[in-house]
Amino acid sequence: MRLLRGSSDKYLVIINPMSRMGKGLRKALWLISRLVIRRIDFETVLTRTAGHAEKIVAELDHHIDAIVAIGGDGTVQEIVNGLMKRPPDDRPVLAVIPAGRGNDFARLIGIGKSKRKALQFLLAADVTEVDLLKFNGRYATNVIGLGYDASVADRAQYYKRFPLVRYVFAALYLIWKKPPRLAMRIEHEHGTWDGEFLIMVVGHTRKFARHVRIFNGLRVDGGVMKVAAFRPGPRPLSPMVLASAAVGLATVWPQATVAETDWVEITPGTTVKAQADGDLFYVPEGQTLRVELLRAALKVKTPIGNR
Repeated sequence: MRLLRGSSDKYLVIINPMSRMGKGLRKALWLISRLVIRRIDFETVLTRTAGHAEKIVAELDHHIDAIVAIGGDGTVQEIVNGLMKRPPDDRPVLAVIPAGRGNDFARLIGIGKSKRKALQFLLAADVTEVDLLKFNGRYATNVIGLGYDASVADRAQYYKRFPLVRYVFAALYLIWKKPPRLAMRIEHEHGTWDGEFLIMVVGHTRKFARHVRIFNGLRVDGGVMKVAAFRPGPRPLSPMVLASAAVGLATVWPQATVAETDWVEITPGTTVKAQADGDLFYVPEGQTLRVELLRAALKVKTPIGNR
């Protein structure tokens, strides 16, 4: 076997062996064989528990040029939060080998679900600085949602065997159950929205949960963040609003209010369920959740900035 000439960069490959029922481990073996053939200098580590990837990256004590995430959006989010704990001049570049169910971040940076394209990006010299969302000391790569949006992400976990339609199942189930109306105060740089809302979404990208498109035209490296809030409307219209979100038309409904802003503060009148890139958490009653856009905060192995 002829060994190819290798890169001078050093890689740390972080593998979530549990992603997609072992798909992460299979893709890791595929990647390792290609790195060996190319004489790439790399290390590997398997995550053991939730939060392990973040700890590995934050406490890294030797030089690494690039962190390779093999897993889904949860693994990517952990690694991103570990990177952001490091000094700005000591943050390796992020590369992604998609091995999860949604792989939203991989799709947004142009990889999709292709492991071969991911390897091509990993080995190339192209690096793009992408934006992040900062919320109460944490970071998200894509979207933060409160209310119905987070409830759908929570309910979708019951349908993991149906990755293509599990969010649709969850959304329809919750519409049938009638999602609660949540009292919230939403402040941003252009004004304040008060009242009852079904859902509030903050994002800087065009798509999340694989199919949902609230903010058409936004890019992961575009430097623009928007907030959208949906007030309650007639119950029979809810499935239509849901369907329109899949084709990027949800914000045309009169129940939707949208603003472009660099920051937003959400104060719920009761404890509310929230999600960041699909990772669930709660915002207690009366506590303010502040979300800010951080432009060009993270270096990623992708040529997206050249398109």
